[in-house]
Amino acid sequence: MVRKQAWNVMGSLVLACALLPAMGVLAATPAPSLCEASEVVVLTCELKGSRTMLSLCAGANFPAPGASLQYRFGSPGKVELRYPEGHPDARKAFLYSATGYSGGGEVHIRFANGAYDYILFERTVQVESGGKRKPQFSAGVVARKAQKVLSVRTCAQGSALQLDVADQLPAEEFETIDELP
Repeated sequence: MVRKQAWNVMGSLVLACALLPAMGVLAATPAPSLCEASEVVVLTCELKGSRTMLSLCAGANFPAPGASLQYRFGSPGKVELRYPEGHPDARKAFLYSATGYSGGGEVHIRFANGAYDYILFERTVQVESGGKRKPQFSAGVVARKAQKVLSVRTCAQGSALQLDVADQLPAEEFETIDELP
């Protein structure tokens, strides 16, 4: 039993070390974001094929009760979408779900804005490349209406959740989105 526990710990450490570079943990400088200097960046990236960005920003007091969390989409100086307006309690505006894969996993943070659902995602999957298995990382946002995917915008470079929100947001059942890269 002790040997099995040691193997599980060792396997987890190996996986974590393999994923750290993809998750941006080793980055020397913080990624640009749409968050204010007084806020904590939860997730941020520039989207492929555009100069637009997405950012999920938390109040400096997050995860204190009533702490704010806001999604922003646009470019520095011109934020096109802020959700929710103002800075209400994050626990009332966002839902969290996650699932594990062999050698990876996927996290969703979902919110509804009118008739539209937005799902921020990050995922790591193992892919075959040159006879070896390597982690492939992707992140971005899915927009959908009435359960129909309207668009999937992916990050130009890997981005990862920089703040653990799993225990801070209401959980919902994980839903697979087939259109993700």
